[in-house]
Amino acid sequence: MLTVHLTILSLTVLVIIFTDINGLLWVLGKKERLPRNLFTWLHRLVWMGLLGMIVTGVYMALPYLKPLAMQTLFQGKMFFVLILLINAFLIGKHMSLAFENSFSELSKKEKIKLFLSGAISTGSWICAFTLAKILF
Repeated sequence: MLTVHLTILSLTVLVIIFTDINGLLWVLGKKERLPRNLFTWLHRLVWMGLLGMIVTGVYMALPYLKPLAMQTLFQGKMFFVLILLINAFLIGKHMSLAFENSFSELSKKEKIKLFLSGAISTGSWICAFTLAKILF
């Protein structure tokens, strides 16, 4: 099951990298707008990856759930997974900005929301992965 879990992680990270590179090109003005259909599907793929990792993670953790639940590192990892879930909803809510506007057309408040969401996403993926590596 670990192989499946890590394969899902790897594929999800590849989708995120592709998405982030295109988002950066949009921010830099190299792309006027991002294609709605493509990025809607990419967002769904990240959702499926995140949910697939949760399902496989629960399956692997189930036999050890009581001792794991008492560990601060595991609680921290679960906190970052929760943040990823919440942030995925927010990204889904705000990504239409990139379909309808160039980055330069956005207000300062919209730009800050997008940058914060991206930073939170990146930081949470890194923290969840790092804590998992320390735990296991």
